[in-house]
Amino acid sequence: MLYILRHWDDVQTPISCCWRPSVVARSEGIGSLRVLGLETSTLSGSVAVYDPNADVALARSLTPEQRTAQSLAPTVRDLLADIGWQPGDIELIAVTVGPGSFTGLRAGVTMAKTLGYATSSSVIGVNTLAVMADQATPRSTRIWAVLDAQRQQLFAALFDNSTPTRPYESDATSICDRDTWLGQLQNGDVASGAGLTPLLSELPTNTVVSPEEVWHPTALTVARLGLEQYQAEGPADLWKLVPNYYRKSAAEEKLEQP
Repeated sequence: MLYILRHWDDVQTPISCCWRPSVVARSEGIGSLRVLGLETSTLSGSVAVYDPNADVALARSLTPEQRTAQSLAPTVRDLLADIGWQPGDIELIAVTVGPGSFTGLRAGVTMAKTLGYATSSSVIGVNTLAVMADQATPRSTRIWAVLDAQRQQLFAALFDNSTPTRPYESDATSICDRDTWLGQLQNGDVASGAGLTPLLSELPTNTVVSPEEVWHPTALTVARLGLEQYQAEGPADLWKLVPNYYRKSAAEEKLEQP
């Protein structure tokens, strides 16, 4: 069942799926869309509003305890109030869909779908590692984004930065052993992400490590990349938007054991 936002303090009240709210007039042109970004895939989550035509770029950090559907709603409400937006002013909601925390991803996607339906906003899912690669510095032809996948494993993806546009994923997001990933590094590769923390002493000397302050994906980058993705591909299907965990949960894996 999809839960629809009747008001900010009641995000868990189901209502009829035939109900649709009145919506304010939309901006003209894709480039002027007002975007809400949601990043809940990691412990250092955030929410952001972004409108490049109006020079709007504002974000708020989330504590780990705030990465729930109930807590996200008042945080978004307060952020919108800070810039004078109403929920109906949002035209695109960009949300990280994985990899990352199972609980955090579910909360973010649920919030995006709930608010998207309630306000008739378009929605778009953004790969967490793509956000991290976009934030990585210094720039290099090959950029690795890595997240800790627990159990001595990593979520990793290689991005090609040889084009004038943002880095694009040249090696699909996958889960791999740490040693396997270390063996794929080439001379001059840039690496970024919290998955590097236990590996810093093992990295080849010719690997360039991004500053730690850009390791964590931010909602503002999610909003910006989401807008670019929307311009190139159009919106996601609201009903089909789901997290991509890239692995089964520990409970599911345990059930499959003989």
